Amino acid sequence: MQLPLVAVAIVSALAIAYCPAPWSAVLLSAAALLVAYAVTAKRTAAKVALANIGAVCFALALFEAYLAHEELRGDGTRLEGSITEGFTHLDDLLGYAPDASARVTARKLHGDTLVYDVVYTIGPDGLRIAPPASDATLHGCVVFFGDSVTFGEGVNDDQTLPYQVGIKTGGRYKIYNFAFSGYGPHQMLAGLRAKWVERIAACKPTHFINLIILAHVARVAGLTGWDRHGPRFRLDRDGMPVQDGHFDTPATLLGHWAPPSWVVYALDRCYTWQQFFGRTRNPNEADLALLIGVVQEAERFTRARYPDSEFHVFLWDGGEDPRERRIATALAKAKIPVHLLSSAIPDFAADWKQYVLSPYDLHPNPLLHERLAEYVVRRVLVSKVPSKDVGDQRP
Repeated sequence: MQLPLVAVAIVSALAIAYCPAPWSAVLLSAAALLVAYAVTAKRTAAKVALANIGAVCFALALFEAYLAHEELRGDGTRLEGSITEGFTHLDDLLGYAPDASARVTARKLHGDTLVYDVVYTIGPDGLRIAPPASDATLHGCVVFFGDSVTFGEGVNDDQTLPYQVGIKTGGRYKIYNFAFSGYGPHQMLAGLRAKWVERIAACKPTHFINLIILAHVARVAGLTGWDRHGPRFRLDRDGMPVQDGHFDTPATLLGHWAPPSWVVYALDRCYTWQQFFGRTRNPNEADLALLIGVVQEAERFTRARYPDSEFHVFLWDGGEDPRERRIATALAKAKIPVHLLSSAIPDFAADWKQYVLSPYDLHPNPLLHERLAEYVVRRVLVSKVPSKDVGDQRP
């Protein structure tokens, strides 16, 4: 009786440590053990109970294996170049950040099809480089926040939205690109509160631009696999966001007891648990409220710290998800200017293929970055940039 239990315990420990789908192996072992006990049981009731529990474990093992396969299979693309050596580091403020003074080559392919072949250059300040500004005729300072879209994943340094804004204003604005792949509004708010902008920007910001996509609802709630140490926020009783450690800070039960680290590790490797309760669960209403609250607090913070500045949100819309309208309505109600992608690029919905890198990577291509930059200059900065200084614009 004890030997099979010990064997299952050993298999479970080894699986959790080394198997890519550990809980599938654990549940299969448990199912086999239960069936063996059912066969040797003398009472019919015991046989039935053990057999049924074993069947449940077997079904869960199959479901766990399916979830593991779906998460591990990828999208069929692969990266080549120095980016495969890594160019990020753990950051206790933001969760992770790009290495300063790094030049990274990134070549993405789907089979033999080239998706992009670009270079990412990170300056000494830890931000992706921007064009030089003309200090003698400086009109202002623009700070960009966002994720891979604003960072410019898949395009070269001079093709990103922030860089193009700098070019199209003739260097009349200092440009700072605080965005990075995988970031969300929680990095923006944590950075603002920690004086991230003050430490880096050599000018007083006049404009803050934050691009939001619906995926940020999940990111601000910590529902990603890459942002394990990102800043964790929750809404207090007044609906104000307060920082509550990091996503990998163990949650407490009733504010007192935190599970042992081995329990956290074991649950982290259980795809079924993560699907329903962890980082791969579907975002809920509370997560949407948190996103809105974090963005609103970031706007309040910049308004208090820089009274003469403007805070603008660009919302990637165009789908049928009702959360798009709810985000736009809530931010507009808070008197935050919201610019919809469908307004900035009117033909995007009808002709989206001309604006993305590839069917295998839907990040914006250089054309979309340029069109958005033209919109930013025309609708956000035009009142402060003489017309003769504005680059070629499309109507």
